[in-house]
Amino acid sequence: SDYSPGQITIQAVSISIVIDTDGSISYGSVDLNSSTSTLPTAIDDVETFRNNGNVAEKFSIKTSNAVGGTQWTVGATADSDVFVHSFTTTTSPTWQILDTVDTYEVASSSVAVNGTLDFYMKIDMPTASTDYQEKTITITVFAEQAETCGGAEWGGYCWYKGEANQTCETVCST
Repeated sequence: SDYSPGQITIQAVSISIVIDTDGSISYGSVDLNSSTSTLPTAIDDVETFRNNGNVAEKFSIKTSNAVGGTQWTVGATADSDVFVHSFTTTTSPTWQILDTVDTYEVASSSVAVNGTLDFYMKIDMPTASTDYQEKTITITVFAEQAETCGGAEWGGYCWYKGEANQTCETVCST
């Protein structure tokens, strides 16, 4: 026979993300050519997402253009009818710009089962606006199974042990 007896283990994977907060941000009235954020030092409106699945998950985020009246386009630099939308996952922010509509940016490469990730958002207003209608922006957070470590996980990092005189490229390629 071409087959030998063996054992197969199958794991049912559940990818699930839930929002533990209200899921809504109101930036309020913000002057043109200025900015505000949801940090505690500004409007204090964190949005917290939780991994409700049974495996570690990678969380990614995307934004839309601002709709309502004349559309504002999201971009890397504010301009007439162009706004900048950014996010961070800490209160000591390094803002990551979401400058392309409907393109996901990785917020965390691995959120543990039942682990949470806080999102803080920032808006840089256009320098000028064709109208002064209220705008709506849709923010989407997406979860997928996180990549697994091929080495040993410790301290939130994946470590590989090689033999003497082996390069990282050789050891880390497994």
